[in-house]
Amino acid sequence: MSLRVLVVVIALNAFSCSNHQNQQATENQPAFPDKNFFINKTFVHGANHNLTDSCTFYFECDCCFEYLEFKRDSVVQTAFCVERTTYSSGSWEIVDSILKIHFSGKVLTMEDDDYTDEVHIVEDTLIAPWTVEYNSKRCRDHWIFTNASNSMIE
Repeated sequence: MSLRVLVVVIALNAFSCSNHQNQQATENQPAFPDKNFFINKTFVHGANHNLTDSCTFYFECDCCFEYLEFKRDSVVQTAFCVERTTYSSGSWEIVDSILKIHFSGKVLTMEDDDYTDEVHIVEDTLIAPWTVEYNSKRCRDHWIFTNASNSMIE
């Protein structure tokens, strides 16, 4: 009987220490990275269903991902689709641990000419500005920023 009690006490003590170490590791990591984390970085952006368990994207199509390039006060979204590339730009901020990207509404679509290697503007469109908000989570050594339908990772 006393051996069972000793085993239970050791197990509870080990569990308690393990939880304390996990709590300390979580407390040492910020809940959301600061603004400097984003500056001069490019993130891959895609649908949540393309995100794998290993914290990377797996894309099976030519037109299902984008890049988001962050500068100090601006962001550029580049979407590739076969010979067309679409650009959108705007500003960004972090408010209450939420990354907010405010797109200006100007969308520029360019097309590559396979014969001349020239790039032509196909569309220069102005649509209503829009904002996208992302929460963060850790996945292994990566920050992943998600909303209801999309994610982005560094």
